[in-house]
Amino acid sequence: NGFVDGDDVVDGGVGGETDDLPKRVRSSFKFLSFYYSKLNGPLTAVYYFVYVLVAVCITGGTMKPGMAWAIIGLIGIILFWLVQIAQFPFSFTRMFFRWCGSTKVIVSVILSTWTFVSFFDLCTIPETHDDAKKWGWILIIALAFTVSWDTKVYHPCMDQLYWASMGALAAEEISVKTGRVDEALANIDAQTLQKVARHASEAVGISDEATQRVMSELQGLSIVDDGPDGSAHEDWSRVIYKLSKIVYPFALMSKKASITPAQYRTLVRQMIMYFRSYMATGEVSADESDRKRTVPLSFGECIWLMLRLSMQVRFQFFLALVPRSCQAAIMIAGTGYGFGMFTRGIISKDSDMAGIGFWILMGVYGSSPILLFIANIVETRYGTAMIDCCRRKMLAVMLRGGTKYEEHHRGGKLIDAFSNQITQLENFCVTFFVGLIPSLIGITAGVILAATVWPFASILFISLIPVVISIEYFTSRASRAAMKRAKIDGLFTGKLASAVECRAAIRVCNASTWIESDMEQMLTQTKNAHRNGYFRSMLVQNSTDFIGAFYMLLMLIPLGIQVVNFKLPFDSFTTLMTPLASM
Repeated sequence: NGFVDGDDVVDGGVGGETDDLPKRVRSSFKFLSFYYSKLNGPLTAVYYFVYVLVAVCITGGTMKPGMAWAIIGLIGIILFWLVQIAQFPFSFTRMFFRWCGSTKVIVSVILSTWTFVSFFDLCTIPETHDDAKKWGWILIIALAFTVSWDTKVYHPCMDQLYWASMGALAAEEISVKTGRVDEALANIDAQTLQKVARHASEAVGISDEATQRVMSELQGLSIVDDGPDGSAHEDWSRVIYKLSKIVYPFALMSKKASITPAQYRTLVRQMIMYFRSYMATGEVSADESDRKRTVPLSFGECIWLMLRLSMQVRFQFFLALVPRSCQAAIMIAGTGYGFGMFTRGIISKDSDMAGIGFWILMGVYGSSPILLFIANIVETRYGTAMIDCCRRKMLAVMLRGGTKYEEHHRGGKLIDAFSNQITQLENFCVTFFVGLIPSLIGITAGVILAATVWPFASILFISLIPVVISIEYFTSRASRAAMKRAKIDGLFTGKLASAVECRAAIRVCNASTWIESDMEQMLTQTKNAHRNGYFRSMLVQNSTDFIGAFYMLLMLIPLGIQVVNFKLPFDSFTTLMTPLASM
């Protein structure tokens, strides 16, 4: 299973020497390639289908027990078991265990066990319908967190290892047709490999003792020219395998001369970044005195970085959260509560209750634009204050930088940082980041109100949150379309710049018709890339709408049936429906 080094080795010329690559490791890479290309998508789809089956089963069984719901739930659990079996062969290989880390593997095992035990208990323990409902709620929460963990944390580790073995940092860099990156890692001699490993170790923050072990493990290795036999890919896979030998999988007990799984993943990705720089410029690092991590940030790291930057203006930051948070909570919870009270008063002919509900609604609708106006003021003050602090620090660093700083940060790069990059940061801050926490507060208020009417509403919503967060199919496709659009825009801009510079010659030679026909294909590609990019971006919003509709239907259909059968008051239905619609 690859946990221990075996005697099954394959001879291969690396750096003029003979080195070992265990057959088990080679088989692991082959399985990883097969899993990513053939199994990853279908298994992920089955995971979400299992959640839908179990959610429908428990929702229907909560309202009216029946054998049909039990059969649906059994089918879902069988599919879940098959998914677990499919990923089992690779999950406990030594290299993946050290790449992923013990925590992720152990948590995945615990969550899967929790799901199976919950289903078994649901089938054997309950004696009454109320007991069955409680165990059903436990099952759907266990299943939701298992699906979320495996699809958001566990499976992406397998994806990242596959991307790294291909010399890529993301799925968008791997061609769908060929299954390879456009420019594979190749022609890296042993000396350059050692230099890259040392620089990447320093950039990642690995200890000196661990860096020495990295250098020792990679001694004599190189990455040859990439031929049709994929020799360069095998050489790079050998490097990844060698680095796994110095990883201590238990991060909390990591030894000083070892690296943690997180450092292992970042080290490999940082080496890829340095290899690309070397292949493009012939230099590993332009600034020998200041080597910093250049690997792209994950979403969680991005949010954490924004919080750190916001602490520079912490008063403006916390003040910016208040108005929109109040507006979200009042609009979602206040509307549902007020409308439910108003309806209840009208039905019972209680004028006092109806009056209170009416004025609550009027207060909510009247205060909402005022709070949003105040939010606009404080949020823009926070955004501009934070960006001003960043801009001032950047200016100070630029003015005090030495010769090496000027060599590494050219004029065009600095201008882009002060104009384009900082503008993107400001847009992200004002349009997304500052509204993230108020949105979560508003959703929480809606869930609490829904739970007062039907406790299962909160249970289902809690189970739905991790599932929604884990869905990345549409976002990854949108990212790939955006990268393709940017690439084609760059090619079009290059051709356009050449045409602008040669306008006089084009007019003299009367070559305008030829230039137009030459650029026709590029114009068509640009149009298609922009259309596909915008379409994929809107699909992300459409997917969110579909998920919201699925949640509302699971909530409202059984409750609506009870209202139609006069088993549930109409005001309870309206109290639940209003916050769901607002959310």
